[in-house]
Amino acid sequence: MQQEWIGLYESYFGRKYSEENFWGMFGTSPRVCTLLLEAIKDDFKGSFDVRLGILMVLYFLTNYTTEIVSCHVWNVSRPTWRERIKTMMNLLNQNLEFQYTPKERFNIPIDPRSLFKDVYCVVDVTECLIARSSDDYIQWEFYSGKKKRHTLKYEIIARVTDGQIVWVNGPFPGWMSDIQLLRHGKFEDLLTPGELILGDKAYHGHLNVIVPFKKPKNGERTIQQTLVNAMIGSLRQVIENAIRQIKKFKCLSHPWRHSLDDHPKVFKICSILAQLNILLSPIRPELHNLLI
Repeated sequence: MQQEWIGLYESYFGRKYSEENFWGMFGTSPRVCTLLLEAIKDDFKGSFDVRLGILMVLYFLTNYTTEIVSCHVWNVSRPTWRERIKTMMNLLNQNLEFQYTPKERFNIPIDPRSLFKDVYCVVDVTECLIARSSDDYIQWEFYSGKKKRHTLKYEIIARVTDGQIVWVNGPFPGWMSDIQLLRHGKFEDLLTPGELILGDKAYHGHLNVIVPFKKPKNGERTIQQTLVNAMIGSLRQVIENAIRQIKKFKCLSHPWRHSLDDHPKVFKICSILAQLNILLSPIRPELHNLLI
């Protein structure tokens, strides 16, 4: 099946296939494209080649070029481009689901003697820029004091062992704090007694989150506190890498120019694409030595 994608790429663009070029253009591999095709082919009713539609929407998500550029690359008219992107986005949004449910996060081999034996997940929040609206209320609602821009926030939770994404929640307005997102979400309801989550300093005060020690006022951290902070930072790298996998799609790293109603759909699709990429190529192939 992978050869079909390679053949389609070479015949349509007239260039020799290379894994680097394919990833750069579509943000994923032919193998993931096959998984997308299997997910939507039964519900696809369009008159165009569904494989071409998948590549088009992946190009849109990965590059987020202007409509003029996109139409030139794909040699289609603007109405055709809009129709195909809308069709494929709706299909992907309706048929794609996360491969892991939150309850499956426990199926990981953490040594019961480990200092972090009760930690299964890592939490963080990412902000996506949106174009400034002319509506004063929208400007106020989505303004982020941290970014000094208008943003939408999403909460991401990943498994501490391999960085596999198990939870995405959002969007939330830019003014909300990270700890508010966790408290307003439903992930806490899935925690078992004694289970903890790793977080950054934004989660200070939350009873279920292990956070780094803050530097005391007019003082210094102890050697032990500095060591624990280094351990937490080392384990938290998986969530930073998971978010980087999501934000590599330029539709999320560049200001969103389209309807705000479509942004959650786009974020969901990009998150699942990132999850599939991580599933095929784990962020942390081997168990961290702090969990052994």
